[in-house]
Amino acid sequence: FKIVSEYVICTILLAGLVHLRRRRAHFDGVVFHMLAVSIVLTIIAELMFTFYISVFGISNLVGHYFKLASFWLIYKAIIETGLQRPYALLFRDLAQSEKRYRDLVETMPTGICEIDPHGRFTYINPAGLEMGGYTEADIAGEFHLGMVLDAAEKDKAQRRIAALLKGDAVESTEYHLLRKDGARADIIVNATPVYRDGRFTAVQANLTDVTELHRLQKSLQQARKMESVAILAGGMAHEINNALMGVSGKIELFQLEGSKRVWSDADYADVLGGCDRIAELIKHLLAYSRGGRYRSEVIDMAAFIPEAISKIAIQLGPEIRLAYRFAPDLPKVTVDPIQLAMVVSAIVENAVEAIEDAGRIEIDLESKEIDGAQAKQMPGMQPGRYLRLRVRDTGRGMDQEALRNIFEPFYTSKFQGRGLGMAAVYGIIKNHNGWVGVDSKPGLGTTVEIYVPVEA
Repeated sequence: FKIVSEYVICTILLAGLVHLRRRRAHFDGVVFHMLAVSIVLTIIAELMFTFYISVFGISNLVGHYFKLASFWLIYKAIIETGLQRPYALLFRDLAQSEKRYRDLVETMPTGICEIDPHGRFTYINPAGLEMGGYTEADIAGEFHLGMVLDAAEKDKAQRRIAALLKGDAVESTEYHLLRKDGARADIIVNATPVYRDGRFTAVQANLTDVTELHRLQKSLQQARKMESVAILAGGMAHEINNALMGVSGKIELFQLEGSKRVWSDADYADVLGGCDRIAELIKHLLAYSRGGRYRSEVIDMAAFIPEAISKIAIQLGPEIRLAYRFAPDLPKVTVDPIQLAMVVSAIVENAVEAIEDAGRIEIDLESKEIDGAQAKQMPGMQPGRYLRLRVRDTGRGMDQEALRNIFEPFYTSKFQGRGLGMAAVYGIIKNHNGWVGVDSKPGLGTTVEIYVPVEA
């Protein structure tokens, strides 16, 4: 029975060794090898006990030596390691997971930091340090928000920390970070609260440096501005030159013929018409540049719009229908009526021109309240109360290229020298702190929306 028992023990130990080897990935390398050698030594010891004859025999002595060595390795692997390096034995998976995520955070190109409720930094990863030009030695002591943000930015950050403390959602926020070298960096921060044992303990923030992106955007805007100026200069030169040629030609004719003929009112009207054309171009140019002299008045848009386009409406044939849809009790707005008349006329004239055979132009007015979420979908728009003017036509519409360039001066997909058009509309509405947008698709018509702020 004793000999058979030893063989059974050896079989169990061998199975344990095989299972241990299959699971070696879950063990620390040193612990695995000590346990494996311990099992092997125990198996040898048990085999030695199967053929000894006397308790004083050499096989019994050798077997016990192997067993002593085996137990010593078990002690080293489990007891000593468990006391000195418990993570290597009991929490190896946790330690590996922690190392994996720490390596991930340390090597991320995005900045990561942790800030306590008092505004002190408790952790900043290498990418976050690089954004501010700092080193780990710089933040070894007291390092807080006041060292990287000016007073206004610090107040903004503390308000958001307070909002997180109350459980409110905080959207992405851009800050101007003060670098160690004195320069500024534009940083977008996404913050989330950290709770431990149900208590708010810190804010974890994801930092994205958009300084270079802003620089490239400004460069692109400058390039587009210079391109617009070049187009504007060429278009204005063409338009004014045409008008001046008519005026100068008529004046030369006056000089040549002098008193030899009687000049009619129509002759003088040609000269005055050319001068009016030049004055109109100058007026459009000032509107595009968002300059000029504005004379603001409080007006009722529902009464103003039909009057502003009355001349255009009279000239419309029966094939083009003009429809109004004004909401009741519309608020009044403070605008320059002359400039606004120019805006409405330009939009309606474009709509008439876009309708090739027959169609419909719809003009509606509605009061709109724009919140922060809606404003984000409309670049340049500020939250608030607005009066919206919308002009929809059933004309031929525009493709994406024309839509992208619609506010460029003298841009047209048909021919050059058409005038400032929608560029002047854009300048006037922007100068009134409003917003203008255009939506169009080929064959599906065009919709122009203008938002004019309503004063509280």
